[in-house]
Amino acid sequence: MDGQELQKIARDHTAELPGTDQEHRCVSAYVGGGTQRWPAVNRLDAVPLFRTALEDAAPGTVLHAVADEGDTMRSLAEAIGGVLGVPVESAPPERFGLIGRLFALDMPSSSALTRERFGWDTHPSLIDDLVVGGYPALG
Repeated sequence: MDGQELQKIARDHTAELPGTDQEHRCVSAYVGGGTQRWPAVNRLDAVPLFRTALEDAAPGTVLHAVADEGDTMRSLAEAIGGVLGVPVESAPPERFGLIGRLFALDMPSSSALTRERFGWDTHPSLIDDLVVGGYPALG
């Protein structure tokens, strides 16, 4: 799928997102300064870790299935905007509807102990995955 196909998909579906309208279509936005950090994990990383937890972890063990310990919202928006070929801009939380305040939170997390205890290894980061892609065509 190339950038033009992704941009068409974004145009076709943006109107369904909360807090969007014609004026705000085809923009990759982040809240405020975009410095909020969001952890992420690829499902291909989470599944083996949860299996390891079920099979090998002592009861009560706390694991953090976080491959990316804190990509900034701005860097995520820039990666998405770059792939889609759309502008990247700051927006107030209200623009995102009910989840806007959640997007404004800084939520760093660490999986250092989980990696150390269980030898957990991960795939490329969310940002690398967004940029490189390799997603199947829709429709």
